[in-house]
Amino acid sequence: QSSAASSSNQNNLIMTQTLRARFNANMAWGTLEMKAAMTKKAQIRKASDYAGKALKSAEQIMEHYNRDPSIIDPLKPEGFGRILSLVALCYQKNGQAVTAEGLLQTAMDDLWTKDGSNTLTSAGPQQVIDQREILLTYSRLLQAWDKREAEGKSLEEDVVQLVDNQLKAILSPLDDTDTQHWLDKPHIFASLWFWTPNEFMEKH
Repeated sequence: QSSAASSSNQNNLIMTQTLRARFNANMAWGTLEMKAAMTKKAQIRKASDYAGKALKSAEQIMEHYNRDPSIIDPLKPEGFGRILSLVALCYQKNGQAVTAEGLLQTAMDDLWTKDGSNTLTSAGPQQVIDQREILLTYSRLLQAWDKREAEGKSLEEDVVQLVDNQLKAILSPLDDTDTQHWLDKPHIFASLWFWTPNEFMEKH
């Protein structure tokens, strides 16, 4: 088998794993967003199962990429971090805030380049939205934590300003309506899920 064919097979495998990771991440988030659809315990258990599957796929992608950096990495650090943040959110919902913070800090570590600059400078809309959700998940954790509310609120204000400005810069060639569409839809993690569960039920 030629090296070109082998590389193509690897890329196809990674794209499949990426879709699987995104889908399960979306399902984890959607399960946590559902209101009164199941008991809290069942909700957390189901969301944790989806988040765990997403993380497994993401780790497999990272293993392939670490072995061969020349292959496509469609998930990127922001996508991997977003999945970690969902795992963290499941821990938070289960009353394990310390574990959740550790996972979120790991997710945020990947948002900075080796020279200390934020990866937003070279990001596209999907990556920016992933970053925003990681950071906002952390800010909400802090705001729910006794004596850390001010720290969380400050982070939220910084994130909204930084990320929204970056999104506007990226989307500047688009008209105002399209730009606002992205800004108003922070939960478009992939093209598989355009609306929150509540919005879907309201529209249908």
